[in-house]
Order: sequence, then structure tokens, then C-alpha cells
Amino acid sequence: MRKLCWAFVALMMMLGCGNERVIRAKGPILLVTVDTLRSDHLPTYGYNGVVTPAIDSLASESLVFESVYAHTPLTLPSHASMMTGMWPNYHGVRDNFGYQLADERETLAERYQAAGYRTGAVISSMVLRQSTGVAQGFDDYNDQIRRGMRTGIVNYAERVGEETLALALDWLHQQEDNQFFYWIHLYDPHAPYEPPEQFRGHPNPYDDEIAYVDHLLGRLFSELKSMGLYDEAVIILTSDHGEGLGDHGEQQHGMLLYRESLQVPLILKLPRGIRGGERISGTVGVTDVAPTLCTLSGLAPLGDGLDLLAPIPKERMVFSESLNAKINFGWFPQKSVISGNLHFIRGADEQLFDLVSDQAEKDNLLPGTRVPVPFEDLLESIGTGESQTVEISGEDEAMLRSLGYVGGFGETAMTTDLDESSFLKLFNLVGECNIMLNRGETKKVVKLLEPVVARYPSMIDARLALGSAYFNLGLLSEAESLHLETLALSPQHLTAMVAVIEVKLALKKRGEAEKLAEKAVQTAPNLGPRQVIPILNQYDVFPLAELMSAKAIETDPDFAFAYVVLARGAVSSGEFEKVEPYLMQAADRAMGDSHLLATIAYCRADAAARQGQQADRLFQQAIELDGNHDGARCGFSLYLFSQNRPDEAVANMIQWLEAHPTANTYRRVAQLFELVGLEDLANETRSRMPSAFDP
Repeated sequence: MRKLCWAFVALMMMLGCGNERVIRAKGPILLVTVDTLRSDHLPTYGYNGVVTPAIDSLASESLVFESVYAHTPLTLPSHASMMTGMWPNYHGVRDNFGYQLADERETLAERYQAAGYRTGAVISSMVLRQSTGVAQGFDDYNDQIRRGMRTGIVNYAERVGEETLALALDWLHQQEDNQFFYWIHLYDPHAPYEPPEQFRGHPNPYDDEIAYVDHLLGRLFSELKSMGLYDEAVIILTSDHGEGLGDHGEQQHGMLLYRESLQVPLILKLPRGIRGGERISGTVGVTDVAPTLCTLSGLAPLGDGLDLLAPIPKERMVFSESLNAKINFGWFPQKSVISGNLHFIRGADEQLFDLVSDQAEKDNLLPGTRVPVPFEDLLESIGTGESQTVEISGEDEAMLRSLGYVGGFGETAMTTDLDESSFLKLFNLVGECNIMLNRGETKKVVKLLEPVVARYPSMIDARLALGSAYFNLGLLSEAESLHLETLALSPQHLTAMVAVIEVKLALKKRGEAEKLAEKAVQTAPNLGPRQVIPILNQYDVFPLAELMSAKAIETDPDFAFAYVVLARGAVSSGEFEKVEPYLMQAADRAMGDSHLLATIAYCRADAAARQGQQADRLFQQAIELDGNHDGARCGFSLYLFSQNRPDEAVANMIQWLEAHPTANTYRRVAQLFELVGLEDLANETRSRMPSAFDP
């Protein structure tokens, strides 16, 4: 009887009371973040507008957390919170642009790396590029995503899920054991909603993308099973934020803090499906990802979040913020606190909602109900937050004057006179205009944004989009003037600096461009080189591009493009013996990026052609890797012209136009024909340019 009692006690200790037994992960750790994924658009959370068999199956073997919130509706700061276990006001990344996670902030990947795990990541948006700091601690970090060919566009590039999954599976198959931490970031639910055709047709196009992502996840989970990794794996599926979908007037996200923009799924699969099917109702934040994974792996806790395998305190508060409205649009910063059933939002005004009885957040309980004192105390302790815009210094003013800026530096009309509804109309308009830019609908953008910028000149994002439209239409003087005004409003704004650099180079004002390029790199020593050097390279600004590249790789040795620039410099100076070593360094860091590999092949072809060697095969290799590679296409045709093969040269240009009929392609083809004296072909090319591109 005594033995039976001890056996019973041991069994209870092993199983634990309240599901609190110690669980240790012995297999791989996978973090899957699906960008812009609302939990209330998944069947696992009660939705019936889309079918998600892969997510449903995972949930049946996992812990499902029902009340999970992002700390910001922005991709970079939200992922920084996941990786550090800290709120944005503590880790310091407050917006998608102009901020970087500091080296002293320890990340989840660094914690795993120190414990001997192999660490890897594949991301699907430029907003998470390595230079933002979120790559700290990753042995492999695949962020080689190419921007669109149309220059001057402010929207960041994305990688479709099919490509991301292929890269992820390739990495997984290369691992010799299961001691690894791997982060997979899928961007597809982000607008515009354009999945492959077979996933379209849902009443809400947003659900089309969710169906596509579920298909990708199904393939991932199936492959993990076939590799024998799935059963022992810890898998967290979550998101960085939700999507407005017009519920409160915001079509996308990034501005407001209503539930639809903050509530995300969090599905935690433990080894062998332990506790599978359990649902946890306590208030959870995405900061809880880091400490939970650390606990599972037997590592010291990381950050300020909670271990989700332990009970969640009923009084738990989750803080969220968005400074986007303040920084980029001159409107009110947004702050919120969620605890239990209450959600308090402070922005243009104050609102309090009951998330149980009023999930749609339509009935503001204020002023009839008092805001809980702990909510107010928390917001008071956090303060107002940081702003990217700063007082203009004498040095900045002198710099702007030297660049040709002749305007003033006083206050401009703000948007704080707008109520939430009126402001959102402007915000949504700017978002739509950025999408139009990527579609080449440039004239429409100018027509829509000129009156907005005239009325509200403090809207930085609107100014950048309009300046991009001017640039793409060839209205370079207008673009220059507008971008300089933007820089006067926010002299440390890196995107504005890069825009001015590019338009100055297009106007052949090289000296002014070089001066600002040096300032941009000084202002943002980590982010700056990766944005400035490609522009300098595009316009053949040597030797400055070489000098910056050589300096950049001293602190950022994985900056692959810098080695390409050094190789191009060696080609230009005739130091051909240096070309191949630089290109090999770039290739070693290319991580499957087809555009970068095409650029490497193009450099080899250019070097061969300049030495009088046969270069056909090398040019063709570059075009096979990336048929829309500007340098490879133009370089090949110029090479063919030099070889007295004009028919082949013209055919190459026509093939480029037919495969990639963008504004940039039409202009580059026309310029090349003009350069070699084919005026009739140049004029014909311009006449065929679609009216949306035509200035």
C-alpha cells in the first residue's frame, strides 16, 4: 500500500497539478510568424469564412491561447518584441523605419546560439532586413529580397510564400541534427491580397491569402513529419499584428489600436502533442514568446514577458502603442492597455471597451465608466514616447541650403485638427497610393496626393509617395523640390535623405548627392550603407561607392552587395585580378537571391567584355537568373552592338519589354536605343509606353 501511495505521488508530480509539470524540449524549435493575421479570421478561433485544415490540425495538437495581443500594429517593432520579450518603449524600436534594435538588447536567437543551437531565419519583407537589428544571433538570416524595378518607390519589397517556403525547406534539409532554432516569416496576408488563382474566390479577399498561407503551412508540417522532426518539435504559430479591414475605418493597419489590429493567434505545439487541444483564456502578449521558449529549452528567462506554461495572472495588463500617426502623419500618438475584458485606448480621444460584451468595440463606456487606475498609472509611467522628427540644427539648415533648398524651417499645418474618421480617409488614401505606385499607376497618385500635401505638408508618408510619383514620371525638378522640403521637416529621416540622393544623381548633381550620402551614412551607420550604396552603384558614383562599401564590410561583413560594388570598382579601374575574389565573397553571402546572383554574373560578363573575351554565356547566365536585371539586359545589348550584332541586341531589348513592361523598362530601352543612335526605335518605344507611365 505504501509503494502504491508513493507511486501515486510520483505520478502526480510528473503530471503536475493544473498542467504545470516541467516540459523540456529535446527537438527543434520553430517560430512561424504569419504577418498581418487576425485570430478572428481563423476557424480555430470561431471563424467560418475560410477553411484552414493545416492550422486546425496543428491547433488540435497544441495549446491555443485565446486572448493574445500585439504591442504595436507594425511589423518591425512587433517582431522586436517577440525576439526580446520587451515592449517597444523598452527595446526602443518604435516604427518600421528609422529605428534599429540596439546591439545591447539580447534576442531569443542570441540566447539559443549561446546554448549551442544552430540558428536560422527566412523573412519575407524588407522591413525585417538584417540591418534593422532583429537578425542578432542568427547564424543564417535570409533577407535577400529584391525591390521592384520601378525606382523611387517607397513601399518595401516582399517575397511570396512559395519562395519563402522553398528556402525554409532547403535550410531544414541541410541540418545535420535537430538542435536548431528556426524562424519562418510569411508575409502573404499583408495587402495587396493577391494569392495564386486557386486560392481566390472568398467573399473577403483577405481570406484568400489566409487559405494560401494554410496551404503553405500544410506543406511545411508534412515535410517536418517526413523528416522525422515534427513529433519532438516545439512549434509556435503567431502573428505580429492584425488587419483593420475597415472595421473602424482603417483598411490595413499601423495606425489605430482597436482589437482587430492587435488580436493575433498564438498556437503552441509542445513535444509529442503534450496538452494538445487545451485552450487558455488569460491575457497574453507577443512578448511572452521569448520567455516561454526559453523555459521550454531550459534556458534562463528572457525579457519581461510571461512563461505561458505557468498560470497567467488575472490582473495581467498588455500595453500597445503606435507612434506612426505622430511620426509620419503629424497626428496623435496611440496608446492602449488591455486586461481581462477591458480595453482602454488613448489617441485623439479616450475610449474604453468591454471585449466580452462588445467584441466589435462600438460602444465606448466613457465617461460613464471610470478608467481603471492601474491602466492610467501604466500609461503615465510609459510617457509620451519618442519621435523621429527633431528640431532642425544649424548644421542641418546649412546642409539643406547647400543642397539647393530655399524654403523655410517653421511649423507646418498639422493633422491634429482632424477627427479619427477624417484622418483615416487620408491615411487609407496614402496606403492605396503606395499600392498604385507599385502597379505603375503614377499619374493617379499625383492627382490624388498633390492636394493632400498642399493642405497637410506634415504628412511625411504622403510627401514621400508623391515625390516617388514625380520621379517615376520624370518630373525630376518637382521631385527634388518636394523631397528637400520633406528633409527640412525631418532632417534625420533616412528615407527622405535617400530620395534626395537619388533625384540629385538623376539630375546629374553628383557633388550634392555625394555630400548628402556621406551625411546619411553618418546619421544611420548601420541602416544607411545598405540603403545608400545601391543608389550610388546604380548611378556609377565611384570611388565613393567603393569607399563606403569597404568601410561597411568592416562592421557588416555579411553585406553581400558591398562586395559587388568593390568588384565593379575593380572592373572600372582595370584591376581585373581583384574582380573574382570580391565576387566570390558576394556569392558566398547571396543566400539564393537570384537578383544578387544575376548581378554577380553580370559583373563577370562586364569584366570579360572589357578584356575582349567572349561574354555571351555570362550575360545569358545573368538574364536566366533574373530576366528583369537592368544592368544585365542593357549590358548584353551594348556588348552585342559592340560585336556588330545589332539584330540580336535589339531582340534582347524587345524580349525585356515583353516580359517586364514597366515604366523603368520602357525608359531604359528607349535610352539605350538613343545611346547607340537608333532614334526611330527610341521614339517608337516611348510612344508605346502605357499612358499610366507616360509623363
